[in-house]
Amino acid sequence: MIDNIKVYPLDKNRFDYQIETKKPVDLISEYDRSTGEMFEYPKKARYKNLELRINKASSYIRGSLHKYHNMDVLGEEHNHNDFSFCQAKEAIENLCNKFYLNPNETKITNLEFGMNVSLGYDPEIFINDNLLMYGFNAHTRHENFKGKGDYKEFKKYSYSFKLYNKSKQFGLDDHILRIEVKITDKRKLNSLGIENLSDLMVKEAYYGLFAFLLEQFDELMIVDSNELKKGLKTPENKEWVQAYYNPNHWKVLKDEVSYKVYQRHIRDFENYGNKMGIFNTKEAIGKLLREKFAHLINCNADCGQKVA
Repeated sequence: MIDNIKVYPLDKNRFDYQIETKKPVDLISEYDRSTGEMFEYPKKARYKNLELRINKASSYIRGSLHKYHNMDVLGEEHNHNDFSFCQAKEAIENLCNKFYLNPNETKITNLEFGMNVSLGYDPEIFINDNLLMYGFNAHTRHENFKGKGDYKEFKKYSYSFKLYNKSKQFGLDDHILRIEVKITDKRKLNSLGIENLSDLMVKEAYYGLFAFLLEQFDELMIVDSNELKKGLKTPENKEWVQAYYNPNHWKVLKDEVSYKVYQRHIRDFENYGNKMGIFNTKEAIGKLLREKFAHLINCNADCGQKVA
């Protein structure tokens, strides 16, 4: 569930002293190539997949908590398996022990929260044919990474919502779709009840994050591609369907009509979708998300085991 994080120890002086004297990692400093003079800041280090950086004003650790756990427990650097609440808690405890962090005094400013769901078919089809819009807006980023992955991102001010082909990214036979929200603003995290690293060691935070993820999922326009094609083949529906499945149509409509009229058009589209049965894919994936979250949050105490 939890992936890329960025954390800052509030007591920077204590943290810096512990790292520099107890040396859990080897720090590297920059220097002037012409004089050989070593600069005091920044000081950097890498441990497994994590980056540690000591600057004059602040110090931080960032990286994938999921990969960190897999490297520590499985000896494998990837994040395509499941990552339960128990495993996240264990990873945070190991991180704190390794770097002398007090989780109650370590603020968290960035994190990714999401799940891997198995579709039963190629996620490329879902991303290109089923996933059309978010909040009736087009994606802000669409990549295929030179054939190594299919990816759509919908970016907001303090967070972004991402869906991508995890199986193609890692060359897996399973049809794994990754659905995640990336939060890059500490005020947004604070509004979800997450301020310190210790907050990620209790289940309440995960329920809040999952509710936020579902809010974003509900904003997606996901349609059944076969039903969409049928609508486009029907003469009396073709023009209407082409318009309503086009983000430019909604953008123009929002600028030209009142809020009340705009909302009426949304209701008309939803009524049409329910009547024609085009939302089955969205309902199925929503069910997969809820089932996966229930599985990961209700983990057993044996955190060291690989989740199937």
